[in-house]
Amino acid sequence: MRRRFQLLGLVLFGALAAMVAGCSANPKSDCLSVCNEQNDRMCNGRDGTTNCDAECSSAETEYDDAIETANRFGCRSEFDSFYGCLVGGDPCVSDRCNAEITAVQSCSTTYCAANPTDPECGAP
Repeated sequence: MRRRFQLLGLVLFGALAAMVAGCSANPKSDCLSVCNEQNDRMCNGRDGTTNCDAECSSAETEYDDAIETANRFGCRSEFDSFYGCLVGGDPCVSDRCNAEITAVQSCSTTYCAANPTDPECGAP
C-alpha cells in the first residue's frame, strides 16, 4: 500500500478494524462506534481503556485523503470494496478483508509502477 492507503490501513486495522462505507459514511462516528464495541468486547488487543475520541480524531481526514488518492490512482472501486468489507462483519475479526486489501495494494502498485515520481509512491 502507498502512503495514503497505509495511513488509512493504520486507522482502520490498527486502530479500529472496521468502519461504515457508502455515500452516507461518517468516518468519525463510525470509528467511535467500532472503537467502543472493541473496547466493550476487549478484542484486537484492547483492554477496554482505549480513548476512542483520541483514536478517531483524524478518521474523517484520513478517509477524505484516501478517497482522493484512490480516485487519482484509478483505484476507487478497489478502495470502495475494501472499505465496504470493513463494515460487513465482526469488528473483532481483523483479517476478514485480506482479499480487498490485496486488491487495493495491487492497484496502487500498478499506478506507482507507471508513475514512480508521484510523491505518494515513495516510502512512507
